[in-house]
Amino acid sequence: MLFAVPPVVVPEPVVREHIAYYEITGSREEDLVREMNRKGPTKPDGRYWARTDAGVSWSYDVRLAGGICVLVKPGVLVTIDITLPSWKPPLGVDATIVAKWNRMLDALKKHENEHAQFSRDTGDALTSLMREQASDTTCARLDATLRARGRAILDAEKKRNAELDARTAHGSSEGVGIAW
Repeated sequence: MLFAVPPVVVPEPVVREHIAYYEITGSREEDLVREMNRKGPTKPDGRYWARTDAGVSWSYDVRLAGGICVLVKPGVLVTIDITLPSWKPPLGVDATIVAKWNRMLDALKKHENEHAQFSRDTGDALTSLMREQASDTTCARLDATLRARGRAILDAEKKRNAELDARTAHGSSEGVGIAW
């Protein structure tokens, strides 16, 4: 008697995003730069005005069903934490400074969202991978294929993040910078 293998359902990635702010003060351009340089988030290679910590985790089990190996409980979780500066212009501050701040902050948000998007894309790619490769002739082969292709997807995200920061000097060429 043959048993029909139920279709494997791979859900959409779960995406958890959070934005945190650190307060800066000042009324002059130099004050704002000094505050961000002093209070901005850190990475192992230094302190930055903003930071995106994003990660993608994925999991699955495999089991034999109807003579083939299928995925069981597949899932992808994308976690994105962005830290940005927050400044409330004091009364009487020069409108030019406020306008420059707003342009810089918009560019900073855009740059950090580019990093976040790489993780969203990676989550989608891992989901697609599991949908495309939901079964195989053996569980060892299915697991090995998913691990190898998944590792390549995750490595590509790291490379894209590094290339973005190298190409834009951490966003400076995109307007993240205060050249006042």
